[in-house]
Amino acid sequence: MAGINFHKRFSVGLALDSTPDEYEKLFSLYGDKIDNIYFSPPLGDRFHGRNKIADQFHSPEIQERFWEILKVAASHDITLEVVLNTHLLEPGDIELTAEAFAKRGVALGKICVQDSYYDEARTVFSGCEFVHSVNCMPDDRDKILETAPLYDEYVVGRQYIRDEKLFAEIKQKGPRVVLLMNNGCSHWCGGCGELSHCGEAHQKTLQRFTSQQIYAIQSIMPYEIHEEFFKTSDVDLFKLSTRNADVRYITLLLDSYINNNASEYIKESKDFYLLWSRLLWMKKDFQDYDYEMIREEKKKVCKDRSLYYREPPV
Repeated sequence: MAGINFHKRFSVGLALDSTPDEYEKLFSLYGDKIDNIYFSPPLGDRFHGRNKIADQFHSPEIQERFWEILKVAASHDITLEVVLNTHLLEPGDIELTAEAFAKRGVALGKICVQDSYYDEARTVFSGCEFVHSVNCMPDDRDKILETAPLYDEYVVGRQYIRDEKLFAEIKQKGPRVVLLMNNGCSHWCGGCGELSHCGEAHQKTLQRFTSQQIYAIQSIMPYEIHEEFFKTSDVDLFKLSTRNADVRYITLLLDSYINNNASEYIKESKDFYLLWSRLLWMKKDFQDYDYEMIREEKKKVCKDRSLYYREPPV
């Protein structure tokens, strides 16, 4: 951990499978490392890109739990970031969101949006910082740099997660760089779509690479940051994909990234590979993975990214 300052470096997704008391313990332990907690609002299924979260919010009890968790986060000086990045929002939904949080007396600090909602959201949430959603991150780096100046923060994912040059170029345009660490998105899919699209992209990639190679490419393990497999000096925040998880998962994930102890986790159980990649398509193969081989594969990825970014078979 020497030389790495993790103070307020993490952006963490709110997981509804945990209680406010569990969050109190999490923030007491790691609150000084967490910049913000991000979430979609409990205002209808169209606000949620994940079916599990939409279903959870059907429960009035879960809705109240959500508001209580936000109070706990705010009490630990953790910024609240609402995510408005599905394709289903209707006219008036941006204002509906603002009214719902104002009614509860909850102060939002960041708004994560896709480009199509930007203008309206800027008007409604004029006092907030704006985060560009990875859900609409272009495949073309020129388009990324064209969009970047509009935002305060820009989330980088997919094939660009180790692109040091792009990190620097985005920062030169103005926004802070947010690196998506553990969600395991395909680097060849072209962007967020239906679940079937994600599965098809993974199956096509398996025609070129093994499951273990794909894991090495699409995950970011703690030692990559600590040992500078690639440089993150231009990365301001590490975004953790945790909204479909719970506080235990968040705690273990933070511990692993902060303390660089991935090998200890894997010695305990290979199921912990799920910490550093949320792509469930690979979970069935975890028991066959070799930790040292993944490490060597990652060295190759970082040394010459071009070897891994050819188009997969059609």
